[in-house]
Amino acid sequence: MSKTKIQTVSDVHTKDAYSQFFEDMGDMPIYFAPWWLDTVCGKTSWGVALATNGEYVVGALPYYIKKSFGLNLIVQPGLTQTLGPWIKPSKAKYTKALGYEFDVLHALESGLPKHAYYAQHWSYNSSNWLPFMHRGYTQTSRYSYVIEELADRDRLWSGLRENIKGDIKKAKDKNQITVEESENLEEFMALNTLSYRRQDLKPPFT
Repeated sequence: MSKTKIQTVSDVHTKDAYSQFFEDMGDMPIYFAPWWLDTVCGKTSWGVALATNGEYVVGALPYYIKKSFGLNLIVQPGLTQTLGPWIKPSKAKYTKALGYEFDVLHALESGLPKHAYYAQHWSYNSSNWLPFMHRGYTQTSRYSYVIEELADRDRLWSGLRENIKGDIKKAKDKNQITVEESENLEEFMALNTLSYRRQDLKPPFT
């Protein structure tokens, strides 16, 4: 990494730079995609803080703002499992990489607009929130159990508990349940609406 100081970016071109960062990284979750944020937040209700190292973007923190009694609230968008900071990995030794991560997180927090409330569900990839603690934020731990490799189906099957295997076999053989992929959005919405209707609820989205 360059010794150039990590800085915060905040100007009219921030979203363009973020779109390029998202494309360059290649491994960011769908929830970080600019088109996803446009859809679930509205094009004018989300922004992004960027951290740069010279001319290069090294970190991003997209956020969704809601207004309440004239106050800015940074909250989790609907249908969005995780958000929070995303940092370009460093190839430096651990201590230097950790210092770099601290600098990026400090820069990202500084890039947030003035707000009265902040609540984001960070990705399980983001385990360091200490720079935010230094700025007065608090944190609650929740846990994600992730299967990283899905290609070997035999290995996945052997890792299941016997009662789960039994339930799957019963669903397949006795109840003739199959799993299919589909891009039929109308069918999806109809099934989704039934799930809410059983609970006497209306779907919270169109």
